[in-house]
Amino acid sequence: MQFVLPQSLADWLPFAAALVTVLYGLWVLIAPGMAFQTIGERDRRYHARSLASARGDIGGFHLGVGLMVLAMYDQPFLQLALGAGWLIAAFGRLVSLAADRSFAFENAVRLLVSLALAGLSLAPPLGYLPV
Repeated sequence: MQFVLPQSLADWLPFAAALVTVLYGLWVLIAPGMAFQTIGERDRRYHARSLASARGDIGGFHLGVGLMVLAMYDQPFLQLALGAGWLIAAFGRLVSLAADRSFAFENAVRLLVSLALAGLSLAPPLGYLPV
């Protein structure tokens, strides 16, 4: 199997979203403590269970899905899966903003980033860009 870089905008958008997803997954997999501190968990003691959960459930999942989309960026079902994941993540953050009253600048930025990554992944397979 030969790896070829994307040629069109419709290929580059999901590829870029997958690249960000991979980098995020690597960051949480390699440095979950730093990732926790970035989201505001500065005063919390990190137990091995919470670090293992972050590495596996957050870092590993994002890394695995992102790598598959990078490897097969022109597959619409993979683009839809990545986009749906980011869209549901944005929905979860929106629910948290409303239900938990957790509105902060950082949460609003993360909501916008999740929506942007969802849009990058979903636009080509849903027909918003010419293939």
